[in-house]
Amino acid sequence: MKPIEQTQAGGGTRVHRAIPSAPRRRRRQGGFTLIEVLVSLVVISVGILGVTAMQTASLSSGVLTRTLDSCSALASDALDRIYTNHSSWADYVGGAMGGVFRVSPAEGNNPPGGAALNDYNDLYQSMVDMQLSDAALEVTFDTDVPLTGLNTVTATLYWDHRGDNKQCVVQSVMPR
Repeated sequence: MKPIEQTQAGGGTRVHRAIPSAPRRRRRQGGFTLIEVLVSLVVISVGILGVTAMQTASLSSGVLTRTLDSCSALASDALDRIYTNHSSWADYVGGAMGGVFRVSPAEGNNPPGGAALNDYNDLYQSMVDMQLSDAALEVTFDTDVPLTGLNTVTATLYWDHRGDNKQCVVQSVMPR
């Protein structure tokens, strides 16, 4: 910067040096900085991941609930069929009341004879239709339990859910 000379009233000259002014600040323009944008993207990403994890857990829980409902209905159906044919209980367990009536698509179709044949085929097909092909239904008979003349019949359905063994048990007391 050039010095400014000024003449004074007594004949002298006075030199003024111009002091440079502070640099002008730029006016802040509207908008976001790069860091603000990156931080907001991280926050949004974490939120989306949380929602995705919740959705996955919800779907898995829904599948298990549907399977439990199907298994309960299938076990109850087996007990209803046996109650209807209670005069032919021996056909379900091969003649021995302490035996087990077993239906398992994974083990193949091995139906019993007599009155139990139609029930076996219907239960077998129901398990296949419900996509329970890896499941097994076992019906056991306990005679004179809880009282003489009554039998406790227990239907237990076993299946695998994501590597975890699950089961559903339905019991009924029926007259002999």
